[in-house]
Amino acid sequence: MSEIIQQQRAYWRKTMAVTLSLLLIWFLVTFVASYFSQWLNQWTFLGLPLGYFIGAQGVLFIYPMLIGVYALWMNRLDRQFGVEEQ
Repeated sequence: MSEIIQQQRAYWRKTMAVTLSLLLIWFLVTFVASYFSQWLNQWTFLGLPLGYFIGAQGVLFIYPMLIGVYALWMNRLDRQFGVEEQ
């Protein structure tokens, strides 16, 4: 295989790794925390049950952070492989 094709495949593998990593965090925050909210409500955070706090406030903080991390990570990856935007 040519070097360009190998580089494209490496870029795609790393892109998929970034995407899947952040989707795993999204899944954990969205579904796992909601599923275990009754159990999490044993503890409180800032005077609120922890399960409620994660569902009501935590995701509003986590989702924009995931978007920012994705943008920064992909920009770094684009520069590494020489495919950044002009």
